[in-house]
Amino acid sequence: MAAILEDQKRKFIRRFGREPGPNDPVFFDPESPTPKSIDPCDVLASFIEAGRETSSDPVLLYAFGKTGMIVSESNMSLFSDEELREWEKAVEEGKRIVGQ
Repeated sequence: MAAILEDQKRKFIRRFGREPGPNDPVFFDPESPTPKSIDPCDVLASFIEAGRETSSDPVLLYAFGKTGMIVSESNMSLFSDEELREWEKAVEEGKRIVGQ
């Protein structure tokens, strides 16, 4: 996951000539003159490709892209019930899209 985020940061800097800010999208439209989020289906395609390159689960990558969170057994106590529901919903959505 860290490798994917670093790669996106490098792409952002190369495209826009500055570091991404807190309100900038992680996955952005590379054709847009300003930082703009891309369509969720395009995000999933990016996640699947990045997952292939890094052997990461595309469903978890999708959930991260959707929520901005990475939830695991070791850190789930740090999230609110609402955040955990949001994560689970994103995981289920990712599973449907990926076909798992």
